[in-house]
Amino acid sequence: MAQPDVVVVGGGIAGLTVALSAAEAGLRVVVLERQPRLGGRARGWKDPTTGDPVSIGPHVVTDPDYLHFFKLLRRIGTFDKLAWQPPGHFMTWMEGEREISIDQPTFLPAPFSWLPALYKDPLLKLRDVHASLPVIAFTLKCSEEELLALDGESGLDFLRRFEVTENMIDHFWRFACHAICNVPLEEVSACALIRFMQRLVGTSPRLARIGFANCGLGDLLTPAKERLEELGAEVRLRTEVLGFEGDDEVTGVVLEGEVLRPRVGVVVTLPASDLHAFLPERWHQRAPLPQLAGLKPCAYLCTYIWFDRKLTDKQFWARTFTREGLNCDFYDFSNIFPGWTKPSFIGTNCIDSTAASSGGQRDHAMNGMSDDEVFERTLAEIRENIPLARDAKVLHWTVNRVPQAIHRPVVGTERLRPRGGATGVRGLFLAGDYCATQFPCSMESAACGGYQCAEAVLSAAGRPRALVEAREPLDGAATLLGRLLGQERLRPLLLGLSRLNGGQMAKL
Repeated sequence: MAQPDVVVVGGGIAGLTVALSAAEAGLRVVVLERQPRLGGRARGWKDPTTGDPVSIGPHVVTDPDYLHFFKLLRRIGTFDKLAWQPPGHFMTWMEGEREISIDQPTFLPAPFSWLPALYKDPLLKLRDVHASLPVIAFTLKCSEEELLALDGESGLDFLRRFEVTENMIDHFWRFACHAICNVPLEEVSACALIRFMQRLVGTSPRLARIGFANCGLGDLLTPAKERLEELGAEVRLRTEVLGFEGDDEVTGVVLEGEVLRPRVGVVVTLPASDLHAFLPERWHQRAPLPQLAGLKPCAYLCTYIWFDRKLTDKQFWARTFTREGLNCDFYDFSNIFPGWTKPSFIGTNCIDSTAASSGGQRDHAMNGMSDDEVFERTLAEIRENIPLARDAKVLHWTVNRVPQAIHRPVVGTERLRPRGGATGVRGLFLAGDYCATQFPCSMESAACGGYQCAEAVLSAAGRPRALVEAREPLDGAATLLGRLLGQERLRPLLLGLSRLNGGQMAKL
């Protein structure tokens, strides 16, 4: 290739989003990926023993909120490789052998569509549901500025300030925080938690659905290489970046035996916690790099087990939260992969696997567990929930250790998330799931941050384009309820309701 216009460091979701956007705009692009395959923290491969597709860890997608990730898949041509749960079904909770199906009637508008599931939940009492209504009301009326004002408060302190019952906190909120925000409720930024809840309770059940890759996760992304090469881009795998040239700007990317000198700039898509070690020290004080040092990694353990028989017809289930539990969510790929004729093949996520035992949400430290111990604990939890697994024989298993799934969204970190794009170093652009996307760190945030960055790159190249999409608005009923609750003239009514609700409505 002649002198490239853009060099993209990292072939994960954010990097591929930027590279495709730049290449489609006619820029000469080089993608550098040190792994032997594309995908980054969403990559996959064939298991060397079984030949079956495995991913670095199980993932879910949600419609309509993953609109930027879906946009990327459509450009690659793999959107049809998604499998979906039935409409109206959100998830299945397991407490021992007891199943708790969380469903949303599609004929009810949000947030009222959640009430039947809450009232039917056998682990909740009426007062638990009643005491949660002020939090839902507050969530729906929050503006972005009001959400960011919560960043200095933990999720647990926020819920207790609203006098949510301890049973509701332990049964619902600890699980939601663990599964979505990936950190203990005692540590999570209330902004991150309530931002997610706003989308969850405010999205129309007619639109909402949960899906999975019906193949190895990497198979969703690896076709991007062919698409990029069709556009004239160059994709280099197993390529290590050794350094950068330039003082106040990026003038070159140093590889072994070669220096690339891009005309427009360099896009770096590494996790935020890796940037300080990767980028030259002379750039560390250039915005937004200093603030990114406050974003620390959250580790996962992902276990895959092959059985000798079919165990369940569920695609996906989760364990109700306990302090002693290891895994959060479970996936039987025999019910997700099309045409699968073999027995159950189950993957699990152990979230925040280095969580300390003191002062946090988990009562044990998992950092020192061997793979054998992780497998035995995981198998025991599957057998606790799925009776047929107790007599099943394990044919094969593997444990993937993921040093960083996302950053840990603890108190004070939502304000640290920058918009994807240009930095204080001329020609240096950043993109990743840590970008300010008004959405939890996820594959969607990685794609959205990539499109934010691509807009900045194309603007610098003199070819501006609008690429970031507006999210589906909250359901009309939810929006109306939020607006009504924000009306000062309703204050006397809210105070009257507060007397019926133990004073909680007064906090609105």
